[in-house]
Amino acid sequence: MDPGNPEMVVGNLVAKRMHQAKAIALDDKGYLYVNIGAYSNICSDYDPDKKGCPVLDSAAGIWRFKADRLNQTQADGVRYATGLRNVVGMDWNRQDNQLFVMQHGRDALNNLFPKLYTVQQSALLPAECMYALKEGDNAGWPYMYYDDVKHKKILGPEYGGDGIKEADPKFINPVAAYPGHLAPDGLLFYTGKQFPERYRNGAFIAFHGSWNRAPEPQAGYFVVFQPFKNGRPAGKWEVFADGFAGTPGQKASGRAEHRPDDYSRRRRPRRPRSVQPSRAPRGDHHRRHAGSASADDHPRPYHAAAEHDRHGNGYGNRHGHGDRIRLRLGFRFRLGKRIRQGLRRILVLIVVDVLGRSLLKL
Repeated sequence: MDPGNPEMVVGNLVAKRMHQAKAIALDDKGYLYVNIGAYSNICSDYDPDKKGCPVLDSAAGIWRFKADRLNQTQADGVRYATGLRNVVGMDWNRQDNQLFVMQHGRDALNNLFPKLYTVQQSALLPAECMYALKEGDNAGWPYMYYDDVKHKKILGPEYGGDGIKEADPKFINPVAAYPGHLAPDGLLFYTGKQFPERYRNGAFIAFHGSWNRAPEPQAGYFVVFQPFKNGRPAGKWEVFADGFAGTPGQKASGRAEHRPDDYSRRRRPRRPRSVQPSRAPRGDHHRRHAGSASADDHPRPYHAAAEHDRHGNGYGNRHGHGDRIRLRLGFRFRLGKRIRQGLRRILVLIVVDVLGRSLLKL
């Protein structure tokens, strides 16, 4: 392959409104797995009569394509799994020979149903879930969410739930769950030998960090390690790398200076002052997003890209495309500030000139 002339494997995928980023993973049999995120928070704007969410027909799932075939469209793929609101972190687990994904859970439980959920409940629910997928699996979005306090699948309030009623058991269970709204944006199974043995075959997860946990402090902005045994999560997750956000105040307010993200993104943002990454092997930054990079001996968590976030935290921050938009807006803001400063100087010069002329006349 000529790097200067890339070839398109798959194009013309659904990309509307939100969750436009397309995470990918490769298996060992020549298949490419692509996330196509839901273009809605909870589908209520597309399913007002509650007859079935039409977003599921073309999004909110994982599609499988042939990795060696060029110029495919979405119609050439197979919907491998459905009911996944948005997946950004995903990787193929070679120990278990299965696709694992991290879902971004729904938002706005209290905003939409204040009689059913307090602001505190809405800040903590639902959990961000890890799923181990097989072909045909249904994770249940938008009809349910996972409550990691009750350890239950709960029927969504849009479809008759009250925060207590359990969801249809046909929806698969997550294999692990994490605090709500932390936004898992990177998943990597470590198969190297540089780290101690207990890290072998475990998962590293980069959490981009929350924006909507108020009145609770915002949280995340770290890389965690999830121990695995026999291809499944075993034991509680632990923080592996932290300090991306800056000061405790920056972290709690959500105005993080940096945010960990999937290490394989091409963009090279400014290195966080509080995290000292080891040197990446040549060419590592040019891997495919969430691709099959877990087979070498270099530990990847330290290469989690720190997203530059100095201009506030909006809805786009945790959905893959917000950082680029925010940086553009930040540039426009700084440009506007310079123009204002220049205009002030001109105004001062005009005032001085007018006063000078007046004094000369006297």
